[in-house]
Amino acid sequence: MFTTGAKWYFALAGTSLLAAWLFGIFSGDTDNIVGSISGVISLGYKGGVGDHLGYTIFMMVAAAAFSMGVFSVIYRDGDAETAIAEAGEESLGVIPAQGESWWPLVGAFGVGIIVVGLVFNPWLFIAGLFVLVLVAAMAIEWTV
Repeated sequence: MFTTGAKWYFALAGTSLLAAWLFGIFSGDTDNIVGSISGVISLGYKGGVGDHLGYTIFMMVAAAAFSMGVFSVIYRDGDAETAIAEAGEESLGVIPAQGESWWPLVGAFGVGIIVVGLVFNPWLFIAGLFVLVLVAAMAIEWTV
């Protein structure tokens, strides 16, 4: 049975595939539609696809969405009850909360100063570079 997330990803993959085919057919040589259709279906092996960049982007979105849909079906959207049943346990256990951290606030302040200084004032940007040390410390501490 397909999960809700899998349905969404498969729909996105199908829509992106259709968009790639239509984009590949109609962005190229419209005088030779048959050659464009065979090129689009064969991923450019047996004919032209029109604009390569747009066609490739649509195809990559379709491939990524299809992969995410398959993973969503395999892992059942991260459903806890299914994971408990497959593990053969009564419960997965409770992980206690780690507490509050002020590092995200420091990181947001540092990045905000850097961006505002970059836009408005060079001196504020230089001050923001000094705050960059705080941002680096935030990234390290928050990761730990």
